[in-house]
Amino acid sequence: MARQLACGMGSFFEECGCSRPTHCPHPYTIRFRDALGKQREEVGYDAQDDAIERLTQIYAERKTTEPSVAQDDGVLDGLARGKLQVNIFRVLKAILRDAYSKGAVADDPVKDVQEPEYAREKVVIPSLTSVKKALTVADEYLALEIVMMVGCGLRNGEARAGNINNVVADDVYRCTSRSTPTRTSRRS
Repeated sequence: MARQLACGMGSFFEECGCSRPTHCPHPYTIRFRDALGKQREEVGYDAQDDAIERLTQIYAERKTTEPSVAQDDGVLDGLARGKLQVNIFRVLKAILRDAYSKGAVADDPVKDVQEPEYAREKVVIPSLTSVKKALTVADEYLALEIVMMVGCGLRNGEARAGNINNVVADDVYRCTSRSTPTRTSRRS
């Protein structure tokens, strides 16, 4: 007897071309979206009921998991979240103070509000031996970036954007641009 799955629960199927699909020995595959919304597949369910049971379990877990719990640590760690909150607070505070100073709001709305705390990450400066070790294993382009960063004090993007036109004297390099990695759009 076929069971009806809830909308958004996922799907199950067999990846075979058998002429008798009802008694096929091939395993079932399930396809679903995890708590982060990414599409996933699991293979190896012997019976249709096993696949449906696993989909039901995943669906129940997803419904009870909060989005903040589902966030991967690499996506949004606590420090990045804290910095974002501080930035948002400062912008909102500036807007509200401007409205108060122009008379749009009777009382100062941020008078007794405490700014969120943000703990900056500890800056690690590599030792000379670490830099030398990195230069031995780096290719020529990365080695040039490392030398520009260590020797000139450039940041990653500034070192990547370096070119011969920015050398203005024998011992002077003028940083006028920086390179940022761009996301390439995928076409369907």
